[in-house]
Amino acid sequence: MIVVLCNESPWPVRNGGRVRLDGLIAALREQHEVRVVVAVGAGSDAVSSEAIALPVAGRSRLGAVAGAGPFLGRRLLDKDSGAVLQTLCEGAAALVVSHSYLAPELPPLAVPVVLDLQNLEVHRQAAAGTALGRLEALKARRWEPRAVAEAWACVCVDEADASVVRGWGASDVVVVPNAAQVPTGPPSPRDGPVLAVADWRYGPNADGLRLLVHEVAPRLGHELVVAGRGSELVPGGLGFVEDLTALYDEAAVVVSPVVRGAGTQLKIIEALTRGRVVVTTTYGARSVPAAAHQGCVIADGPEALASALRSLVADVTDRHRREAVLRAAPLPRSWTAAAAPLTDLLAGVAGG
Repeated sequence: MIVVLCNESPWPVRNGGRVRLDGLIAALREQHEVRVVVAVGAGSDAVSSEAIALPVAGRSRLGAVAGAGPFLGRRLLDKDSGAVLQTLCEGAAALVVSHSYLAPELPPLAVPVVLDLQNLEVHRQAAAGTALGRLEALKARRWEPRAVAEAWACVCVDEADASVVRGWGASDVVVVPNAAQVPTGPPSPRDGPVLAVADWRYGPNADGLRLLVHEVAPRLGHELVVAGRGSELVPGGLGFVEDLTALYDEAAVVVSPVVRGAGTQLKIIEALTRGRVVVTTTYGARSVPAAAHQGCVIADGPEALASALRSLVADVTDRHRREAVLRAAPLPRSWTAAAAPLTDLLAGVAGG
């Protein structure tokens, strides 16, 4: 049996982090019995019946900030929840932990610990742009390399993060890229809108939305459609949309204006997998798989972003040529395939 410790309930699947958790759990379940455990903090969403909720951590916000360990880990795990986790891991072959910030707060365990590093906290916290983020980034320089070095194995989203983790002394590192199990759409319509999709409540995404709405859109001269949590706060924003297929099918091109953050942006991978050309920043281009480079146009700054979008909207031939490359590209469309390095790694300890 494999135990998966999550920072939030994977279900319902409604953001990039939950998409990854859901995909990895599904891939693991093809070969192993999987027990999903959720660390529950004050104010957390309800936990799905498919998972086991740990007791609510007792540390206050101030108490979590004051400690030397990670704020989020200290808010989600404490002595009581750790004792329950120890019991739930009895007889397990391994524990997969969804974020590095949970690792320093784990109780002593008799099973191998695998860290799934969706982001490196030293980078994510620094990109948050808040006083707490700057403090947590400084703290992470001490605890995150130590957590990585103590883990039995680490899982990274790309080779850039894997290189950093190896430099921290990780015992074993595998790369499991984000995958997008979404349908490939038809060729884009001749004069469809520009589409932007994200969870815009996240700090770096919120900054990107402001750039898009206030600086790029006035230079664009073309219809812009914005969807995702937080978009309802801007004029014409659609808010959360359960099924994005129609929006992608109707779009001429997709834009991702985010300029900072950590890890990879799953929405970029999703847009490319759906067969839509993406205009993004140098930072966003990190999320583009090598096979999809012809489906991505890199532009930094409001005028460059608007110019690239105008060009793609106007030049249907070039746009459709790029889309054809995307439809034929070996993109990560299956979590089973993407997670193979992890399932292969666990097969040895789980007897699979």
